[in-house]
Amino acid sequence: MRRRDWPRRLGQGLLVGLAVAILTGAAQAVGLLETLQLASSNYLYGASEGPGDEIVILAIDEESLARLGPWPWPYSTYVELLNRLEGARAIGIDVLFTEEDITGEGVAALAGVTHRLGNVVYPVTTFSLHLPIGKGESYRADRIVQTLPELRQAAAGVGMVSVIIDKDGAIRRAPLIVQTGSRQQEAFSLQLLRIALGLPSQPLRWSEGQLVIGGQLSTAVDDHGAMLINYVGPPQTFPTYSVADVIEGRIDPARLKDKVALVGYAFDRRTGAPGETLRLTLRWDAPSAGARPVRVTVQLVDERGNVETQVSRRLGAAHPDEDVYLLALGADASPGAYDLEVGIADLVTAQALPLLGADGQPRHDRALLTKVRFYP
Repeated sequence: MRRRDWPRRLGQGLLVGLAVAILTGAAQAVGLLETLQLASSNYLYGASEGPGDEIVILAIDEESLARLGPWPWPYSTYVELLNRLEGARAIGIDVLFTEEDITGEGVAALAGVTHRLGNVVYPVTTFSLHLPIGKGESYRADRIVQTLPELRQAAAGVGMVSVIIDKDGAIRRAPLIVQTGSRQQEAFSLQLLRIALGLPSQPLRWSEGQLVIGGQLSTAVDDHGAMLINYVGPPQTFPTYSVADVIEGRIDPARLKDKVALVGYAFDRRTGAPGETLRLTLRWDAPSAGARPVRVTVQLVDERGNVETQVSRRLGAAHPDEDVYLLALGADASPGAYDLEVGIADLVTAQALPLLGADGQPRHDRALLTKVRFYP
């Protein structure tokens, strides 16, 4: 990024901060850290200077859950948080608000404070990022998951949160442009960058390996509009505060004034206790033509290979975008780590369908989604 030193460092820090902190936090929340290689051997190039202190990470962590209540939070909690961020330069909320909160009254209040602040960015994401066909084409998302329209309308910006996972499981690139239908969706980081630096809303210009933002800043991208991630360090590289500490007024407001505040998950949602019910949402990217009826089975398998609980469901040829499975672990089940697996079988022949690996080749008839740990 080129401009004066502070904006250049801020622009780099926003993009790096999302990769190192929020994207790593998201990976931890959904169980990807066991396969994503975010170790030092995958830091592509070392930063010549520190990340600076213009960015702060506000973590929805275990301490926040203990003090503010269990997940999911009512939207009034986020209202309290935003009210504490009056002096921030820009605010990125990397949390998807896709339905009314548990109180049924929270969206209007959250939209109100979002509009009043005028510097809040919400995310949009996709579970099916498609590879470009030719040079000069951006990545494409056929199906996207968006924050509620009331919040999108009140926000200063909405940006795509997505990464490209290489075959070895490493995240090295992040698309700054994603084609969604007939429009191009800017990355979450670029939307924050525009607000933090007061850049105009004119469209991006992309040519000869450079992406020009607001007619003033440029950054290097590959042939498909993706940026190499410069990992300046592991999580906690940027100043990080618990959301609970911010809401309860334990953080000096001067630490947040004029900062770019990034709010995201920093807790492991893959835990529970015997007797509880695990809610699993599977999102499907099935072709509209040629699909066949299948039976989907999800199960929890203990450390000895025994199936502790299992749920099956029939899906017709017209697969839904998503469906929900409830797995109840008996109160007498042993604490410990369980594999959460999914398998798909042809409904007519009952033959298990092979699942494909990253190389496109058949692997196994079941896939390990993640591990879930149950405590006494």
